[in-house]
Amino acid sequence: MPDIVISGAGGFIGRHLATALAAAGLTTASYRDFRDGGATADTFVHCANIHADPRDNAAFTADVLATVGGRVKRFVQLQSFATLHGLGRLDATRFNFGKAPLVMAPYGLGKLMQERSICAEAARHPQIAIRLLYLPVVLGDGGSWSRVLDQARRAGVALPPRMSAAARANYIEVGDVARHLIATRGDTGAGIARAILNRPDSANLVWEAFFAGAAVTHENSPKALVKLAVTGAALAAYRLKSMLLPAKIPPGTIDRRPAHPPMPAPAPAPPSEAQPVRFTGLIQHIVRTQPYLPA
Repeated sequence: MPDIVISGAGGFIGRHLATALAAAGLTTASYRDFRDGGATADTFVHCANIHADPRDNAAFTADVLATVGGRVKRFVQLQSFATLHGLGRLDATRFNFGKAPLVMAPYGLGKLMQERSICAEAARHPQIAIRLLYLPVVLGDGGSWSRVLDQARRAGVALPPRMSAAARANYIEVGDVARHLIATRGDTGAGIARAILNRPDSANLVWEAFFAGAAVTHENSPKALVKLAVTGAALAAYRLKSMLLPAKIPPGTIDRRPAHPPMPAPAPAPPSEAQPVRFTGLIQHIVRTQPYLPA
């Protein structure tokens, strides 16, 4: 019997999370193996995400909960801070701390609709502890992000136009998620509960401090300004599309989707170049939706 089952175990968060939990002495299993077997588990962590279509993503989430609902004590959904702030739709105030989302990118909208489907499906599984865990930007422990920080300190950081280096930088690392899951293993009381996961230093952390030791510049070229405008227009268009299309999500059914072929191993990182680390205009959207929130 695995201690923790992880959907999306081959993805960025899921892969790092499985490694961190195994290092702590816990046994893990992928969703597909668990789904097609007959074992039970203490905790199910839903990391999988269908990025291309938020509605398909929400329907998949409902199916996952319907599939594992009788075999786990706790269902943990990893949510995004992007679902907690600003102006939005879908009456998010009913289930998001009384707040509605900012202009939604597909990922944020998908997370919002995931929560909507989970809250609806939860009524069919009153015995389960359903925990919605809100996360800011999640970075991998060590590995690739360490290389990015090293390159930033050597060659600098280029932020998009109008992006203040004094803006707050809120983040956690995958190890923080693993430690939270381990510390709350006994939290199996039935019903829905929500939690916010921050690092304490994020209360005052800004980009200048986050990239301490790196030269921070701004890309104010006409090309960069056009890219920023296009990003904003795309987000606005996506919000309009989400308002016009119905958001009905069918009740969950037993998931019998075929397994995806194994993902190829990531290519080795190329040698570091003497180029600054550049961020796209989407970072503006991320920063506005990642403020520090008291836990």
